[in-house]
Amino acid sequence: MAAGTDNTCGYAEVNVTLTPEPLVAFIQGGQERDFGLDAPVSLSACRSKDADDPQAECVVDVSGTYSCGILRFMWSCHPLSDGAVCPAPPAGKQLDCEWNILPKSFTVGLYHVRVNVSKVGSTEEASSAINLRVGTITDNELSVSITTPTIDSTALFRPTSNSRLQLSTSASISQVSYLWTARTLDGSEVLDLTSLNVSSTGTSLPSLVVLPNVLKAGGSYFFRVYATTPGGKTAAANLTLDLSTPPYGGTFSISTEPPYEALSSDVTMIAEQWSGNVDDLPLSYAFYFVDSKHALEEELWTALGPASVSNVATWYDPPAGNFTLTCRVFDTSSASTFVQQDISIESTVLDSAKISSLLANLQTLSELGDTSAQMQVVNSFANALNFVSASDDSPAHESNSAELKAQRSALRDELVSSLQSANLESTSPLVLQQVAAALQTVVATPDEGPPRKFWDPLVTFFLLVKEKEGLFGSPERALQVHHPLCHPALQKHRPSLCLRIKLGHLQSHHLHRRSAI
Repeated sequence: MAAGTDNTCGYAEVNVTLTPEPLVAFIQGGQERDFGLDAPVSLSACRSKDADDPQAECVVDVSGTYSCGILRFMWSCHPLSDGAVCPAPPAGKQLDCEWNILPKSFTVGLYHVRVNVSKVGSTEEASSAINLRVGTITDNELSVSITTPTIDSTALFRPTSNSRLQLSTSASISQVSYLWTARTLDGSEVLDLTSLNVSSTGTSLPSLVVLPNVLKAGGSYFFRVYATTPGGKTAAANLTLDLSTPPYGGTFSISTEPPYEALSSDVTMIAEQWSGNVDDLPLSYAFYFVDSKHALEEELWTALGPASVSNVATWYDPPAGNFTLTCRVFDTSSASTFVQQDISIESTVLDSAKISSLLANLQTLSELGDTSAQMQVVNSFANALNFVSASDDSPAHESNSAELKAQRSALRDELVSSLQSANLESTSPLVLQQVAAALQTVVATPDEGPPRKFWDPLVTFFLLVKEKEGLFGSPERALQVHHPLCHPALQKHRPSLCLRIKLGHLQSHHLHRRSAI
């Protein structure tokens, strides 16, 4: 090496992972296509290919003829409407990537056409499908439009938790048959309108009803209706709906510092910095608690009060246990989202001082007319009584003595009296749900008092909730989930009452007659 010369050697290494591209099948022309009866139908899958295999791709020559190497194509056709008859597809696996169909080969109707693409010497396959509508389209003789009382074409639809989307048609000729289709605007999901879980009207009526909770907030949907005359003339109309987005961007936290002690520590929570669509403000908030094992089972959530514009709530005198707190945020269109926080409440001794404090608290809340807080304390108090009853299962244990059972029974009478004193006539569905939860907790140990003494407040609650909408979709659903007569402890004594509730046949005079027995 010559003096004064610097030579530098180095080494570098890079790991590169190559991911194989799959075989892709593709029918050109979109997911839904319309053809006249008298027109030829040409379907092409010539853009199907395997990017990793130069022999698995279609190439067109100067004459317009495709050569697809080792690709093979198998076409199939399935009718989707009554009276529709498919033409016979090419038999077996074909070299040709096109299926050219002569005029009048189809009858009027809707069809599902699929192509399966495979490679010679390989088990790899792929498929693509489209819906094909065939009829004589004559706009000057037949026209159809989609109408709705509240939504214009390309409008923003604001669903509520119990709202149904209803669309109607208007055709220029009276004697026509209808066929509805629906999908997401990007084609990623097709709605099965024949399913009773999706639509109550199906696909062939002049009106289409899409059930609640089918359309997703923030999504865009494309609806199409076909109208066909007995002679085969067909026209179509489209409607695009953009669904409003639920509230977004905020937080939910517990502002009270731990530790939390049962029956004494009030827990305050707050939802902050939530936003929503400008046209759907102001926002409202509803707060709930539930045993953490059932955090995502909304039917079991117990409300902490009515929904309101206040973003702060307090859980008064909570019971011991591991819970999940939930904040559901609503806009004025009832689009909503929820966030949750876990919390652990430490147990405490239910001694005479604690009992006196709770009873005094209930009296104060009753005088103030704070039904929501009153129900929280009743629920927590009854939970503590139930814990004492259940935890001492030895017959010889002191707490199972007749005297102590009688004391707990007397306390349950106090709780029922507190429930009876609550003002429920104009309260919200969520507070009624609180009442239901509190009643269920009070009667969970019926051997500490005859069930008969609970019947009058149960009847009162039943008659009130029957008239309230918006609680888990319908009053009937609320009764099935929350009616105290459906509590397992009471079903042992009067099972027929809950059964009648669930069947929807329980009338108020039946309940009054039962309560007098």
